[in-house]
Amino acid sequence: MPTFPPGALKINVSFNHISGIRSKAFFALSDLRELYLDNNVLSEVEICNGNNSVSLTLQRLGLRNNMLDNTSLGDLFCLQELQNLDIRGNVYNNYPESIPALLNLNLLQIDVFQDFHFNRSFLSLTNLSELVLQPRGMLTIENNSFEGLYNSPIRDMHMRFGGHVHKHIGKNFLHPFRFLKILY
Repeated sequence: MPTFPPGALKINVSFNHISGIRSKAFFALSDLRELYLDNNVLSEVEICNGNNSVSLTLQRLGLRNNMLDNTSLGDLFCLQELQNLDIRGNVYNNYPESIPALLNLNLLQIDVFQDFHFNRSFLSLTNLSELVLQPRGMLTIENNSFEGLYNSPIRDMHMRFGGHVHKHIGKNFLHPFRFLKILY
């Protein structure tokens, strides 16, 4: 991992075959607002460990198309200023427990997979206004698939599932989206 100049506001190291990030890489980046690590081979991301101040400033984090699983995405708890998170195209099979702790999150870009379920822990995301869902394989959408998003004022939802949904779709699956204005 290269060293970055102190004072950097935005870093984009996408498409670099990076396999892991350690927290010491962010030690002097107290002003960092945006970090894009998309399209690498990341299997480990360590942002919050150690004594770094990036956890106090980071607002956008792109981790799309890597090799991150439930364990490697568990380190996001400290990113309390995070507003936009993109974790589509990774290998997790449940939603990371750290996501509901991101109370300032307003845009979440995430995979949906067979038997996906936004559980009640997601009720804490009361600022989430935009949701982008990317299908990974065939899906069944139940009435309770989105129950944990009931408190989120989601106005804009992208869910292009053409050809990825089994015939069974719960007739009330949109019930949690009381504020929905745009559905793609």
